[in-house]
Amino acid sequence: GVGCLRDFQVHLHVDPSVQPVAQPHRRIPFSMRKPLEEELKRLQSLDITERAEGPTPWVSPIVAVLKPHDPEHIRVCADMRCANEAIQRERDVTPTVDDVLVALNGSVIFSKLDLKDRYHQLELGASSRVITTFSTHAGLFRYKRLNFRINSAAEVFQDTIQQVLANIPNVLNVSDDILVYGKTEREHDEALRATLECLLASGLTLNDRKCKFYQKELTFFGHMFSSKGVQPDPAKASAVLGASPPTSASEVKSLLGLVTYCGRFIPYLAHLTQPLRKLIAKGVDWFWTDEQQNPLEELKRKLSEATALTYFDPQKDVTLTVDAAPHGLGAILTQTSGSETRVVAYESRALSPAEARYSQIEREMLAVVWGIEHFHIYLYGTTFLLLTDHKPLVSILSNLRSLPSARLECLALRIQQYTSEVQHTCGPSNPSDYLSRHLVNSLRKSLGAWSLSLKNM
Repeated sequence: GVGCLRDFQVHLHVDPSVQPVAQPHRRIPFSMRKPLEEELKRLQSLDITERAEGPTPWVSPIVAVLKPHDPEHIRVCADMRCANEAIQRERDVTPTVDDVLVALNGSVIFSKLDLKDRYHQLELGASSRVITTFSTHAGLFRYKRLNFRINSAAEVFQDTIQQVLANIPNVLNVSDDILVYGKTEREHDEALRATLECLLASGLTLNDRKCKFYQKELTFFGHMFSSKGVQPDPAKASAVLGASPPTSASEVKSLLGLVTYCGRFIPYLAHLTQPLRKLIAKGVDWFWTDEQQNPLEELKRKLSEATALTYFDPQKDVTLTVDAAPHGLGAILTQTSGSETRVVAYESRALSPAEARYSQIEREMLAVVWGIEHFHIYLYGTTFLLLTDHKPLVSILSNLRSLPSARLECLALRIQQYTSEVQHTCGPSNPSDYLSRHLVNSLRKSLGAWSLSLKNM
């Protein structure tokens, strides 16, 4: 069965100024009616829905969808677009990949738990059920549990499960996925036992087919985590590696969206994808030449060679290396432990037409400011090493009271609250420079040379 969180109800916040809408019934194909009736009976037996009795101001139509892995069964999807205009969002915060990278530092063993039928494990308060009413050929029904068509469902569910698990160390959740981790097997086991006991006491149930225990590497939140660090989700990486050349601008957009998800693992992605982004500009006729094919192949190669990025450790020294090229900015966040330097994240972005007209020193200062602000969550409140290959910038950043132009002064004001030690590094030993100008022929070779130069500084 489907669990239900004990002693808890979700109360939707409905804007009273929005006029209720009872939408017309959407006819169901005859071939789908019997499977739909079976699904409606199943939902009622699990106490997820109930029949709606009497007048109701809100009615939504449904879309009956065949389950992709079980075509003999139907998924009921209430079309709540009108109702969602009245439901006010909760705006609770979901953890980011950066949060996970800090939490998992030093972990070597992992387990992942999956909450069965996620949103359906939270009961709706009686006053919040009316707005979920939906129509079928078999009559009107309404939800007694939270459902995924409610616009605030994801944030309500995330915050609720987060509060349930709040007192257990070495545990975090993203929606219905719960990650348990530990630096030792004992630490992991204690967290796993406490989590399972908490879920049992709370009335929540798991989907045992999707749970994984005692893993050395594990996919979570769209990434592969292990004791070595974090890598792209193999499924997403495979989708990029197996991508055929796009045949339209919309296919290019889809490809770029997928590639951007893997962006923190690919050095200077913005420069690499520039020929592809040309194709999605307004008014550009479709074409595909070697100018686009070669970057696509290079992108695939870099993704296939991507090594694990390290977890961020607040106790280790942090280095930010930045560089500006004529059409883009690059930044690399690294941490050094003893003689080993490892990458935490790559980041890049293209310059706007106005920024591309900046003088070289202004572009270099822009790279510094953008790099620091982008990695704010890692750098604020610490003293970090800032490396740039633009020597005049070292003296400027060391004396912000006397700046040669108004633009430099405005940029400098944005980073006054950060504490850094600025050092000059020669172009060939600056990996951001190498990435931005030459698209990196060998990532390992460049990083190895840069690490060696750091040792000799």
